Amino acid sequence: MSDSNPYAPPAVADLEAASGLTWQVQGNALLVKNGAVLPQIDLETGEHAPEMMCALRVLETAGSMLFLRFFILAGICIFLTGFIKLGVAATIGIAAALSLIFQLAALRGPSNERIVISEFFGDHRLKARGTRRKWRFIAIGIICAVMMANPFLISRFNPDYTEIVVGVFGGGVVLLIGIAIWAVLDRSSAKSMAGPPGWMRIAPVHPQALAFLNDLQNEARLQAAALPASRKRLIRTTYYHRYPLRLLLGKNLTKPLLLIRIVLMKFLRSRHLERETYHYSEALTVPADQLCPQILTAINSWLAAHPDWSFVTGEQSTSPAGDLHLHSAILAAPGLDHSACVVHAWATLKPKAGTTQSSFGSWLADGTFIRTNDHPYLPHRNPRVRDFRASGTPDQVFQAHLQHCAGQAISPSRDPQELLARVQQEKEETDQLLTAMGYQSEVREVG
Repeated sequence: MSDSNPYAPPAVADLEAASGLTWQVQGNALLVKNGAVLPQIDLETGEHAPEMMCALRVLETAGSMLFLRFFILAGICIFLTGFIKLGVAATIGIAAALSLIFQLAALRGPSNERIVISEFFGDHRLKARGTRRKWRFIAIGIICAVMMANPFLISRFNPDYTEIVVGVFGGGVVLLIGIAIWAVLDRSSAKSMAGPPGWMRIAPVHPQALAFLNDLQNEARLQAAALPASRKRLIRTTYYHRYPLRLLLGKNLTKPLLLIRIVLMKFLRSRHLERETYHYSEALTVPADQLCPQILTAINSWLAAHPDWSFVTGEQSTSPAGDLHLHSAILAAPGLDHSACVVHAWATLKPKAGTTQSSFGSWLADGTFIRTNDHPYLPHRNPRVRDFRASGTPDQVFQAHLQHCAGQAISPSRDPQELLARVQQEKEETDQLLTAMGYQSEVREVG
């Protein structure tokens, strides 16, 4: 905070350093960093429940306001000049060009003029608001279609041509204004406003939500104060736009619009594909019963078919923004000559759209690590690691792995601790190579 003005708003650096959170309570308001995911609390009603719907809150961009001003100005000019067909055609052309420019700018990456965060809503309120929003979009589409098509559907030789076109256009404008007023009145009572650069200010927030968030904030500050001064979390920037396109596309090959968006974002080196990520060592070791249901299902299925295998360890981690989650588990064969790693990743916004991947690994006597994956993998150029890919069920992938190991001297781990040490060593080597190849930045410490 400024020393010269005690009433000045906190600086961005002060906000981030306060508790390590991506949001801060300020009086009856909440300051939220761009891209952050808020805790599971409804800001408007104070509702808090284990199962809540996650949705985006967007602070409108300067570009979208320019788009709205253009349509208002175009409508006035068309109405005053009487050049209906020429004006409508020009409006459509310019609107299409502006829309393309804004879409490309949005794909290029976020800016301080457009803040997007994720928040939670009670299921009933979210569905009701979504239904009303859908009907507004339908009504706007119908009205705009009628307004645009009307001059072309009526013969210019009709004696009432001008009156009909102007009447339809004017009526459409009135209806659009009415829908806009409805949308404004239907917005959350917790309003979105501009905060410091890169932050959104939400106010007023429901008192129960403020109390809940205050408790979380104080708890985070106490935990941060209890840590040794030397204990810092390791964080880095991962440049996903440098990843091979096949990895970015994943299972989206059947979704043409999403596929085009991903291709454009990679081509534009979109900042959406640059994300803050924790170093692998920041993952939290957990027992099996604290892993997500998808991992538990995979573990139980494998152990049921291979009862001599055992669970070795589990890990869970979350992105710094809190919008991505990753759980993993390592299983081992009875002689510790083979191991399996199962990973499930999902987004807070779409928890049911996660992906589960598995791989099998073995160490050879010469120190080489052979790994067989059921998914595309990132080329890392580690001479001590030989990666393969196989399709099918986990059993089929494991059989393919055994074929890759056939005729080679396997070096089993002496105990689970040595197995985990080998896993950590492979992670460290690969991590250093990915940094050297430019896929990620060097790590930095944060409080």
